[in-house]
Amino acid sequence: MNKLSLFLFIFLFTSNFLTAQTFNVTVNNGYGGGAFEAGEVVHVFANETSSSQIFDFWLGDVEFEYENEWHTRFIMPAQDVSVVAVYRQVPLFSFNFEQINLNSSSTKVYYYLPPIVRGVIFLFHEEAGEAQDWLFKLEYNKLLIDAVADSFGVVFTESEEVTTQVDIDENGIFNWNTSIQEIESNADLKKLSLLIDTLKGRSLIENNPKLYAVGKGNGGEFAVLLANKLGFRAVVPYCAVGNSSLFNETTVSTQWCMAENDESTLVGQQGNTEAENLHNSLDAREICTRFYVHDSSPLYPERLLREPSFSPVQISDVMADLENQNLIVNHIMQISGNDLLTQIEQNPENFTSFNEFTLAQRNFIAEQVNIAFAAHQFYSEYNRQTLEFFKSYCGIDTVFNHVKQLHIAAFDVKLYPNPVRDVLNIDIEKNELRGLQQIQIFDAHGRVLETIRNNFDQIPFSSHPEGMYYLRFAGTKGSVTKVVIKN
Repeated sequence: MNKLSLFLFIFLFTSNFLTAQTFNVTVNNGYGGGAFEAGEVVHVFANETSSSQIFDFWLGDVEFEYENEWHTRFIMPAQDVSVVAVYRQVPLFSFNFEQINLNSSSTKVYYYLPPIVRGVIFLFHEEAGEAQDWLFKLEYNKLLIDAVADSFGVVFTESEEVTTQVDIDENGIFNWNTSIQEIESNADLKKLSLLIDTLKGRSLIENNPKLYAVGKGNGGEFAVLLANKLGFRAVVPYCAVGNSSLFNETTVSTQWCMAENDESTLVGQQGNTEAENLHNSLDAREICTRFYVHDSSPLYPERLLREPSFSPVQISDVMADLENQNLIVNHIMQISGNDLLTQIEQNPENFTSFNEFTLAQRNFIAEQVNIAFAAHQFYSEYNRQTLEFFKSYCGIDTVFNHVKQLHIAAFDVKLYPNPVRDVLNIDIEKNELRGLQQIQIFDAHGRVLETIRNNFDQIPFSSHPEGMYYLRFAGTKGSVTKVVIKN
């Protein structure tokens, strides 16, 4: 039973099989709303942000799968629901770029290393990729920005084959060397070891730094190898398994982010199973480990409009072509992005909306379709889970998937009267009240109106205009949101 099936089974069992009645979902600062039956899985997505903002969390009187991911989901309750995406400002920053002599080759290196950091994340491009993918490919770049906003330093460079433009292993593609485990014999391992020493020598990172690694595909395989050989604290491979021999005695915390419909010959369904087995073996040895499988999700036009070079009219035409060819039904893609590109090439007359697009634009659409289809593709859906893993390892359990139980509300809060006119009374169990640190009041657009850090018994509401408000109760146990109506 996959995680979505298990989620539905548990909900339906505990809710005595709610009747098939539809209720409305309203999404502010995002999309995915509409009419849903009670018990149905609802996907919601935050709108694209400006360069000075990042998505922060969701507000709504529902149990989100992950309230801190820009794309999340919840089980539809037997009532209308309103949710809102909240953003936070981040300072502008720029990456340093250098050509550093490593392995007697001038290698491209990008980095952002502020003086005070949680740790340093090394990022590895996929096969046939290059270092600057982390700057210019949207899904990669989202992780990069979230990491910097979360006080991590980041470093990314290129494989030796990309640097030298020589296909050393003669496999027809420029990639990272994952077959040789000895540092001195593996040009890529040696390159990264020299790079770390160089950054230490310049005092850009500490002598005993907190190092982490993330990579996708072949880059994920190499990230696992590097983390184990150089003693990193944790590693997160996306759509990659890692050499199983490395996990026999490893102490490196590992989180896998796989894709449900991975069709890659290097991973596929067999690779997903292998990764889960490795996760289980680490868990049995009490090595901190997490395992996620990215599921398929609806494809909305707003997702494609995250690329600013597209116009709404262009994307509307794209969606119409996909619907006319029965490739998207009720927002659900029927094929992967890779198969879509093949069909466009074979039958261009059926996809006239793509005629004016550049190769980069077509590839972007294919990447977003791959993510919606849950194919072999890097995705930003679990950015915060990855960063939380680096920050807390297994100290805080936020896993929804194969590992632990469903999320339990942090506080049992009762509000009355609701609707409120003058004073809102708050009832929280005394043993839970000790963990409460603040209450924030947000308007329907996700703007914070007031922050309360004491006197949690009552909140004056007479000065607020009529409308809907979100109250977010946050503390040491987590957070919970309640909706209040002022009349």
